Amino acid sequence: MEKQKNKIQSPKATTQITSNMDNAFQSFLAYGGIIRRGRIRLFLIILSFSLLISLLVSGHGSSTIPTLIAGTYSQKSVRAPYDFELIDEEATEKKRVQAINQSPPVLDYDPDVLKPSIEKLRKAFQALKSLYLEAVETPDAANGQGKPDTTPAESATEAPKEPLPPDPQKLQEAESQFGEIQNLSLDKSDFNILRSNKYHQKIYKAILTLLDSVKAYYIAIDRPELFAQLKSSFPDSNSAPKLQIRNTHDKTENTLTDLTKVIDLATAEKIISENIRKLDPGESTILNAVIEKIARALIQPNAGVNVEETQARKQRAAQEVIPVLLVYKKNQLIVGEGHIVTEDQAKVLQWIVSRESLELLLLKIAGLSLLLAVLIFTAFTIIVVNFPDMQVRDKDFIFIGFLLLVTIGVLRLFMALGEILAEREYGFPPMALTLLFPFAASAMLVRFIFRFELALVFAVCAALINGLTVQLDYPMSIYFFISSLAGVHFMGGATRRADIVKAGLYVGFVNLALVGCMILFVRNFDNVLALSFYSLAGGFLCGLFVVALTPLAEWIFGYMTPVALQELASYEHPLLREIMTKTPGTFQHSVTIGTLAEAAAESIGADALLCRVGALFHDSGKSLNPDWFVENQSRTNPHDELNDPYKSAAIIKKHVSDGVALARRHHLGERLIDFIREHHGTSTIKYFMSKAIDAADGDIDKIDQSAFVYDGPRPRSRETGILMIADAIEAISRTLKDRSREAMRNMIDKTISRLQVAGQLANTPLTQKDLSTISESFCRVLTGSHHTSINYEESKN
Repeated sequence: MEKQKNKIQSPKATTQITSNMDNAFQSFLAYGGIIRRGRIRLFLIILSFSLLISLLVSGHGSSTIPTLIAGTYSQKSVRAPYDFELIDEEATEKKRVQAINQSPPVLDYDPDVLKPSIEKLRKAFQALKSLYLEAVETPDAANGQGKPDTTPAESATEAPKEPLPPDPQKLQEAESQFGEIQNLSLDKSDFNILRSNKYHQKIYKAILTLLDSVKAYYIAIDRPELFAQLKSSFPDSNSAPKLQIRNTHDKTENTLTDLTKVIDLATAEKIISENIRKLDPGESTILNAVIEKIARALIQPNAGVNVEETQARKQRAAQEVIPVLLVYKKNQLIVGEGHIVTEDQAKVLQWIVSRESLELLLLKIAGLSLLLAVLIFTAFTIIVVNFPDMQVRDKDFIFIGFLLLVTIGVLRLFMALGEILAEREYGFPPMALTLLFPFAASAMLVRFIFRFELALVFAVCAALINGLTVQLDYPMSIYFFISSLAGVHFMGGATRRADIVKAGLYVGFVNLALVGCMILFVRNFDNVLALSFYSLAGGFLCGLFVVALTPLAEWIFGYMTPVALQELASYEHPLLREIMTKTPGTFQHSVTIGTLAEAAAESIGADALLCRVGALFHDSGKSLNPDWFVENQSRTNPHDELNDPYKSAAIIKKHVSDGVALARRHHLGERLIDFIREHHGTSTIKYFMSKAIDAADGDIDKIDQSAFVYDGPRPRSRETGILMIADAIEAISRTLKDRSREAMRNMIDKTISRLQVAGQLANTPLTQKDLSTISESFCRVLTGSHHTSINYEESKN
């Protein structure tokens, strides 16, 4: 009955389980989305590099149409491969220039420009004439005191009397109207001459006659600029220059070809001077001078070039030009055999070749890009799936893609130099510099930074891609792959620069053997010694290139190569010396962990050197507060005086963030910083948490548990996972009294099991088999280091 009760769960428990399952399912979907987005982003990175690689690999598309130069003889008849229309750009451009030049300048013409001045002149003469008509003399018969009566005979012989002059004030007021006329300025002598002629109507008519003499002309104020523009627009003497006259009042237009009708102001005044002589010769010369002066003053420019409209019409004329087309039908003869190639024929042939090359090149690039993207993505996906402990980040793919681009680019440079030398130096083999190219260096560099499996996949992809680049009779893809494979193999144990150079020499001997095989394969024994020398030198250059590129990879991408790790492992590093001097206990603890981690990493094939160096720096943050950590304390414990578990836990946790800050200050790199951040994961500081619980009378709900948990993250690689286990085991091993192998193994297994149950190793690719091997390695090292010594005093007794 009791068992049956236990099987029945309360509704509250059931709801809790359902909620947990929903949360787990949502987390799974979110994780799946992250994975999916990561794969899409990864494929886009690979596709981008594939496109760039395709641009380097692809050459120009081949064409069956020959490229012939104008003036040469065609060795065969060339016909149009299909119907096409080709725009003759040069002829079309000539037509556009001709249309622009022949578009006449637009001259805005105002025929009524003189009307206001003439109207004012008419009113002035009319007012003055009326004054003189009013001033007529009459006899004074009213006073009876006139002159004595005269006889009729005397009256008949008496001269007629002149009219009296107008009122001077009115006369002056009427003459002031001349001052309102534009550009007209008469002096006193001019007015006296006009008064003496009583402002006769014939004076006004004479002025109008003179103005009419220039009415048929277009008086342009900008005539020099206009004719300069006409000269540039109509340079050919066969094309007569012309103007487009546009009336500004009624907007009508007419074309002017007689350019003598366009004059300037000085010419118009000269015409006035010539026509004054044609007036009544009986007139006074002085009066004619005044009339000429008034007429010349009234003349104004009535035409000017409209620059904006002229330019707009020239642009429209250029746009309206119909392109010159060269029309060909399929199989139409372009140039016959033995004929001299004309300029137009050469253009047509060049156009066909460029069009075919462009189409073929675009198709080739598109297909090759997709092919390379699928190749690289599939190859590296297989590696990641079959080797789950291998972490390949987006940064790593960018580095690999960049390395492929550089490899292909430098290879094409070597090939181009080889072709140039082959043309200039007689007997120089064209493929010599291709063999000299240190192709295996890129795969060797990948092996030096990453694992063998990744370098192997890189070697396969690089060999296939570069095999497409080199078009020779030799099987270059096989040559590249075997050379790279040898380089990857010989770089396996390299930890120093001398090891890299030695690996390059070994690759050179492999290249030498490969060249011998290829020569036998193609049965071409020309330049055997030269090809052998260049292949051997190419292998030697591989080592030199890796040595030169390694610092760049470390600096730009932040990778930790074995050379850099060896330098950090020496006790001369400033941060390591600071740890040694300030925290000797922590340093000894780190050395012991490094020994444990290195042995464990070697046992499962992880990076042993990285584990050892990461262990040396993992507790570097303790050097800022050494006395707060038990391994550095000699007499008193400051935590006892503090007597605050929360503050003590905060001080203990802070050594992680302090260590990260110190590592960044000393430029240790992200891989070593991971050891500092992850060696405690999200584990609990149990000692001070227990004290906090005791202070809360055993009620765990009254304490802030997050204050006693490290910030993490949890270990994410095999190496940092090994360090976490080694750190926990080393600390416990120092407290064991029973140091037998069985006790050690039992302690190690329990510690690993505890970390597994807590989920601290969940993010690492460590398998159960790896953990078993690591446990055995730890047991072996700890048993050897904690062996019992002989009591020499007792033996003597």
